[in-house]
Amino acid sequence: VVILVDEYEFEANKAILAEKSEYFRAMFGSGMKESNQRILTLHGVPATIFDIIIDCVHGSPLAVTDENLADLVAAASFLQMPCVITGCVFFLRANMDVDNCTDVLALAEMYGVQEIIDEVHKFMRDNYIDFCKSESYQLLGPEKREYLKTLRNSGKQYIGIISKEGAMRGLQVDPDDVKKLHYYDEEQDKWKLLANLPVSRWNCSIAVIDNYLYVVGGFKPRTGDSCFQYLPGAYRYNPCKNSWEEIRAMRKRRRHFSLVPLEGALYAIGGCRMFDSIEKYDPESDRWSIVTTLPLP
Repeated sequence: VVILVDEYEFEANKAILAEKSEYFRAMFGSGMKESNQRILTLHGVPATIFDIIIDCVHGSPLAVTDENLADLVAAASFLQMPCVITGCVFFLRANMDVDNCTDVLALAEMYGVQEIIDEVHKFMRDNYIDFCKSESYQLLGPEKREYLKTLRNSGKQYIGIISKEGAMRGLQVDPDDVKKLHYYDEEQDKWKLLANLPVSRWNCSIAVIDNYLYVVGGFKPRTGDSCFQYLPGAYRYNPCKNSWEEIRAMRKRRRHFSLVPLEGALYAIGGCRMFDSIEKYDPESDRWSIVTTLPLP
């Protein structure tokens, strides 16, 4: 069959078109005159875009770029071609960022392409903190922000534990044991390894905000005049990407302290060295600040 688009002729395999496109499947099976014509005229799709689509349905990789993405999504929606949508999704996985994801979402919602909508939501969920810092996030209405927050915190809930005292064999510390982060699986009634900490540490504190796990403070053993060294640094674990990110260190070097999540912030309270200060951590600005003092250390 020959498809005429903007006065350009494209030869195509009729069976393959019917297999790849609901639009052409319906046309060829309708019993109307188009189903038996050798030359068919197609409106609503630019010739340059149809050229890319024809190559794709005949086995070539989809030649999608930032410049033609919108036209390809529009054409794929019109022609009902899942293979083209799949190619666009693969492209977005490699090229989407916090600055363009809201534009992609608007495009997908305009044409009702659920596969791309789901992919954008997944990206926003997996990169939640970075996305919340971006100007693109400010473009979302309150309903979408709340949906995204719910999506970020959806899924099974687990209890996590890091050994506060470390693992000792005699007086020797096993650095591999004190790096392990475990979670409790209620269905199987057992503890399982979730991830390894970037740095071994004892007496650290942990808390969760928006499905990010924060591991803060603590110390590590050492030889010499002092038996331990304080570790003011902190890390954030993203279970959606199974990755750690180092965050800004506390102002005070603390161990055996309370770490409390409240209204999107972390509060580090007290500590083993009779601290009376309370620090607040803001994930979006990645900053700690002293907010108040305790009545007693």
